[in-house]
Amino acid sequence: MKIAIVGAGALGSLFACLLQDAGQDVTLVERNRTTIRVIRSKGLWLEDASGNERNYRIPITLSPRLEGPIDVLLLFVKSYDTQAAVNCTHHVVGPQTYVGSFQNGVGNMEIIANTVVKDRVFCGSLPYSSMQIAENRIRFSGGSGSLRLGKFDNCVDAGFNAVVEVFSRTGFPIEVAGDAESSLWNKLLMNAGANPLSAITGLSCGELVQDERLQEIMELAVREAAAVAMAKGLRIDQAGDPVRPLFDALKGIGRNKTTMLQDIERHGRTEIDAINGAVIREAERLGVSVPVNRILFNLVRFMERRPEQQQPEPAITDLPGLSAQPLRSVSAPSPGTCP
Repeated sequence: MKIAIVGAGALGSLFACLLQDAGQDVTLVERNRTTIRVIRSKGLWLEDASGNERNYRIPITLSPRLEGPIDVLLLFVKSYDTQAAVNCTHHVVGPQTYVGSFQNGVGNMEIIANTVVKDRVFCGSLPYSSMQIAENRIRFSGGSGSLRLGKFDNCVDAGFNAVVEVFSRTGFPIEVAGDAESSLWNKLLMNAGANPLSAITGLSCGELVQDERLQEIMELAVREAAAVAMAKGLRIDQAGDPVRPLFDALKGIGRNKTTMLQDIERHGRTEIDAINGAVIREAERLGVSVPVNRILFNLVRFMERRPEQQQPEPAITDLPGLSAQPLRSVSAPSPGTCP
């Protein structure tokens, strides 16, 4: 299959390597010219969970230069860049193209489905960790569980089965979700518990789970989010102990940092709106109390607003008119500019 991956970050680069190994025609799409130059000249280095390193030569380009049509478009961009990513790649999306969201938070598939035919939209969630440690170097640290793939319309067809078969060659256990929204909320539970707490404390994934007090905070946040999900009528894995999948994943991930902590460290914008913010919005709509999620949300937003935190995003100069988006209150992601 001809596959385009938008976002040459940690997970996007990981899947580019794995899908190329699986015999697919893969192209990375990136907006940062420095990243493009480095990967083109030096290749992409992948360090696996055993510490072994391998160099991959994967084509990488700006979105306007991507040629189509393609068979599969995968989005690995920040949740607040979803609309921009769709806008900048629509020229390669044909009537048979499947578009997958492998992103944090919820609401991304709905944004994609406003532009792409709904029965061609799907999501993927992976309870494993890959961390970018240089422009062209990523470290895969493992995790626990299966790669879940789910259609936006929950109707599995022959074309989607072919996409699933390709992903099965990446080496991850595969699970096709009967309810994509439930699948995304199960991942959201994990993000809501770990991501903000790591950003606040500065601890790695493995360090978070070593402290009983932090475990208690994560459990409270996860149980609140699970209560919201169940109020929505969604199915929660291990409903009696919904924090167990998170603790198992954190132990497997070890020294890698969450993306939210990395965002804070580089003085960037976090995805708190699409994670704990999403929990709060649905809780308000359904009348569910989520005080711990509110505290975590407010603390991360405070950290984003500190003077030393309000630095420009890393230079992204390939397209004119690109500017940093202002911080917002608890609101859904809005359209942006080309990634």
